[in-house]
Amino acid sequence: MIVDRELIARAVGPDRYERARRIAWATAARSGNALSLSASEREDHRGLYDIVEDVLGAAFVGADSSAAMMSTACSLYEDFPSYTILSQIFFTIEYETLSDDEKREFYRFLGTMLSAAAIELARPAGYMLWVDHFEDESRVDDAWHTVCAAITSDDGWRRLLEASGPVPERLKLPVLERFIAVPSFQDAVFNALAAAVFDVYGQIDRATVEAMLPRLQIDRSAPAYTDLLVRLADPAPIELGWSLKED
Repeated sequence: MIVDRELIARAVGPDRYERARRIAWATAARSGNALSLSASEREDHRGLYDIVEDVLGAAFVGADSSAAMMSTACSLYEDFPSYTILSQIFFTIEYETLSDDEKREFYRFLGTMLSAAAIELARPAGYMLWVDHFEDESRVDDAWHTVCAAITSDDGWRRLLEASGPVPERLKLPVLERFIAVPSFQDAVFNALAAAVFDVYGQIDRATVEAMLPRLQIDRSAPAYTDLLVRLADPAPIELGWSLKED
């Protein structure tokens, strides 16, 4: 769907729109890492929510279906990359009301963004997959398979692995196996294993990690490697998965 950005900017105020774009591009690469933002950036980012709400409200005028609204928001995202835009879509559209095809179209969009050359386009998409779809037992299968089919670059695969902590082992293991012997993916595979162990909703079997680590060509003196070994040596279970959400 063609989006008239000038019309939207006039509706919300050109200065507000451009300020919000600047904030989005300046902070997008650090989506999900609020501690990396300065105090002024955090303040700016808090102000982004109100502007995004107005931007989407103006953009959705005339959109006569959930599919049209989704298409409009995704088009805006490419000009205005922010997790805030992606998340606020679902304040207007209830995810469960989307058809299976509409959900998959959205996942294909996120997979395309993971493969983008600009990290600013990729990182918010990866963060949304991680916390809103991969952590959801009812969504993760469809999200994972559809995104995998949409990825078109090595960077896209690395970013997918980065977000894969909460993905069930049965889904991500084939991807881990695909890349474990590729020299340029050693750090990405290690980070995916570590995320599966340390993420709150991380999912992986201890034996899988213990079997994969010796196959990696990585710096075994690095603190991250030591931390992972210490956690694996701890008898406390690591295979928590969604059990925490059931407490």
